[in-house]
Amino acid sequence: MTRRRIMAGMICMWIASLCWISGCTMPAAPEDLINAPSGHVMFPHADFQELLPKGSKVLNAAHGTGSKGISYGDVDGDGIDEAVVVYEASTRTAKMMKAALFKQQGNKWAIVWDTAGSGYGLDYAALRDADRDGKSDIMLGWRLGKDEKGLDIYVWRDNDVKLWKQKGYRGPTDLDRG
Repeated sequence: MTRRRIMAGMICMWIASLCWISGCTMPAAPEDLINAPSGHVMFPHADFQELLPKGSKVLNAAHGTGSKGISYGDVDGDGIDEAVVVYEASTRTAKMMKAALFKQQGNKWAIVWDTAGSGYGLDYAALRDADRDGKSDIMLGWRLGKDEKGLDIYVWRDNDVKLWKQKGYRGPTDLDRG
């Protein structure tokens, strides 16, 4: 009987040693494996990545018309689509959300405008005609708190982008009401 216990103990120690050496651990609980999406996407257009600060990550809005964090539309009325990219720029001490308007100049893209974001995250990004002048306007919705969201609407006036309107909203259906 003692010999069996010694053999069983040796087998258990051998299995434990093998697990320890191979890096096996207890499996994670399901709640530890479930994470929200990161909200970061890869740049679909290489020129955009080159023009943004090093290490920037495009933010993908929960709502809006952008594909992979980028919205396209004719903001300045010249018949050629511009692109709005909302991204997170990191410095040594902080992370900051920003939005940039890219315009095609020849066969290259260039940043022609940018602004700092507000709040804790991006909720909505779209290019649509909010002021009904026939040109796409930049609509950026920011998460400001638990149930608070703020919408910034930028329009093209006098060859520049200007803040036209700010308002609070609860969800994307509020934005459809104007």
